[in-house]
Amino acid sequence: MYQRERERGFPAKWALSNARTRLEWEKHEVAQYSSGEPIDPQRGDVRLRMVPDEMCSLEDLEGDCFNPKANPDIPVSKLRRDHEDFIGKVNREGVWGILGEYFDGEVWKHADSCFGFVGDDWKNSGYDTDIMRATLDEAEDARVCTRVPDREEMSALRSWSGTNLRAGDSVHVMRSAGSTVRPMQATNAETSRHLCG
Repeated sequence: MYQRERERGFPAKWALSNARTRLEWEKHEVAQYSSGEPIDPQRGDVRLRMVPDEMCSLEDLEGDCFNPKANPDIPVSKLRRDHEDFIGKVNREGVWGILGEYFDGEVWKHADSCFGFVGDDWKNSGYDTDIMRATLDEAEDARVCTRVPDREEMSALRSWSGTNLRAGDSVHVMRSAGSTVRPMQATNAETSRHLCG
């Protein structure tokens, strides 16, 4: 996979990052029906979804790509031909946005997106792997945040949150509630271990 990324013209660092992202994506991508609905959300929790870009204008897409003043080294006749080919491609293939979504256990949530792609120009553009990476990160955060605190943790939080912190030592209050937080006097492995519980 790394070699394919290099062949697409990505520098080594980006090619390695893209390859790693694509491998991780394959592990988490949900299989879908042609309608876009997941076959089994339990077998994957991320997806890319294409939607029409209804806001983009032809002028936005063209930029100055076909402007002879911006491209003095390209013959005007070639710019005209390329412009006509481009308009044909836009009309045939449409303009799209790519959405990165993750399943939070209940619904699909938006993680990242990019619009203005003609046809499937988004594939292997670098934008695809950026969206994949952002979506994987959001999915991971959702998995981490869905853990429900146990009874002891909730009791400690209720005791701590019901205390007037202005009236006394907040560290003392947290210790009395069973918290593992310790005052930081130095940063070392022992202190870090206590902070992690």
